Amino acid sequence: MNTIVVLCILPWSQLLTSLPEEDYPKRSPFSELRWSDSRPEARIGGTWYAVHAVNGVPIDDILSFCEKNWPNKVRRRFVEDLVEVLSKMGKAPGASTTIDVTNLETGSRSTLRDVPMTRANRQRLRSNRIRRPERKASVTAEQALHDINDFQRQLESRFAYLHANHVDYKSALNKIRASVTDPMDVNRLEAEIGKVISMFIDGHASPRGINRNAQRGHRLPFLLEISGDRFVAVNRDRQSLVAPGFPYVASIDGIRIERWIAAMDPFIAQGSPQHDRARATNYLNLIDHARRQLERPTAKPLALLLRSEDGTKQTTMTVEVPDNPPPRADMRYRNGGLIAGSIGYLRLPTFEGEDAVNRIREWMPRFQDSTGLIIDIRDNGGGSREALRELFPYFLKPGEVRIGNVCAYRLYERFSHDHLASRFAYREDDERWTKVERTAIRRFAATFRPEWTPPQDQFSQWHYLVLTRAEGDGRYYYDKPVVLLTNPYCFSATDIFAGAFKGHTGVTIMGQSTSGGSACSKRETLPYSGIEVRLASMASFQPDGLLYDGRGVAVDVFVAPSPESFLLDGNDNVLQAGIDFIQATRKTGEE
Repeated sequence: MNTIVVLCILPWSQLLTSLPEEDYPKRSPFSELRWSDSRPEARIGGTWYAVHAVNGVPIDDILSFCEKNWPNKVRRRFVEDLVEVLSKMGKAPGASTTIDVTNLETGSRSTLRDVPMTRANRQRLRSNRIRRPERKASVTAEQALHDINDFQRQLESRFAYLHANHVDYKSALNKIRASVTDPMDVNRLEAEIGKVISMFIDGHASPRGINRNAQRGHRLPFLLEISGDRFVAVNRDRQSLVAPGFPYVASIDGIRIERWIAAMDPFIAQGSPQHDRARATNYLNLIDHARRQLERPTAKPLALLLRSEDGTKQTTMTVEVPDNPPPRADMRYRNGGLIAGSIGYLRLPTFEGEDAVNRIREWMPRFQDSTGLIIDIRDNGGGSREALRELFPYFLKPGEVRIGNVCAYRLYERFSHDHLASRFAYREDDERWTKVERTAIRRFAATFRPEWTPPQDQFSQWHYLVLTRAEGDGRYYYDKPVVLLTNPYCFSATDIFAGAFKGHTGVTIMGQSTSGGSACSKRETLPYSGIEVRLASMASFQPDGLLYDGRGVAVDVFVAPSPESFLLDGNDNVLQAGIDFIQATRKTGEE
């Protein structure tokens, strides 16, 4: 018999990545697992517990470690690879482990010792990785009232912004209670709870699927884009305006556009004006839902009134509403590189995953000799703060410290001492600070004045996000003009990013103000309906004391995007304004 040998030669780097990692036992101590408020609850020995620590490691530390090493796979790693995670944290479990828990029936806290780690448990969990309570179509009146009471408990026990803008939530909840029917439609209950949540300033807060009915029906056959306080109608392929020469929507179906935007208020948190406009355009895109709010007939042609750039001319047109509108084309921005000869351009479209950090590491070494830098974070909806921590040291001298965020979390039994560690925010006396950082925090704290002071008995001490540049970290000091481009779709971690740069030496923020939202949101599930409620766990402030939620980060130079800038081949006037600003600044400096 002839033997055939196949030799496969791989590149060295590929060979390394193809080698198996250390073989960690696939075991778990949990027979069932579910998530409440983004924290695990487990069945152990037939009893359900809230889990606080495994093998001596706090749950928040485990989840933070997973988030850092496996972004967007936190729950999967916890469920399927707990032995590997703990081993890499230096706390490898054996055939059994200890678990700190609270009994969910009795409320008593204890430590379970010698809990078996079994392969069968892990297999069971893997087949049903994220267990959520079943969402029901309807509940009894008694069950609905129980869930409303539970929602009120959540507001009063764990919601950071309960008292930030003086909402009479008790009266609102009593109105819901008075409207309960038997049976009670869960979608309607969810919508009513969503309206209560929208009375607060928390930009992240919502029940899961605030109003599922909103997603049903027709969508606008064109795109609405925000240009200051006006709205531009753009064809969905972004090849042209709906009405060339008449870019701005004045009315739809004979109703002023401002009234349409206001009709979306019950579905939107009471945020900044730019936040509300951005969210309202999203809901207005669901045109059947929007028409229902104003009691207008659905599934009929739209009557549009559009105005010219200077507002002196107008035109009317009728637009059909198709069952399946054309695909939506995304905005097209430049890639990173040198523009206008010698100006660095760093485009950061998202802070999810590692893309932004990789872009910073790729481009910043090339910009050392540039004459200025434009950082473009328009349309960046947030993600991690890693990009901020990677980039900001370039704008600090060795040993210099910048406080990027001040926050405090709501004191709640399920929030640990290090509740804000995933936001890289720690108390003033935290051992992680260096002497220089701790001194900078104390100096900053002496003059920090928040616009709203969280009740001291309900909140933790102040926590600080500190940005610094250590000696010999390999970064150069960038001391040329910097322009940061923002718009109303900048949100969450992108707000924090902009807030850290706001007011820093040599930095100018241009475009439109950010949306405003920084809350460390946590979810809990209402027991009978299965509605998931997402609420802020922290109050978060900009370095100047203004809240992020309800405010956003204001620009230093307002530049409204031109209607043509929303087209694929249109001139980006906001970017051009940044280029002009840097060139003028450099020219002034040379003179």
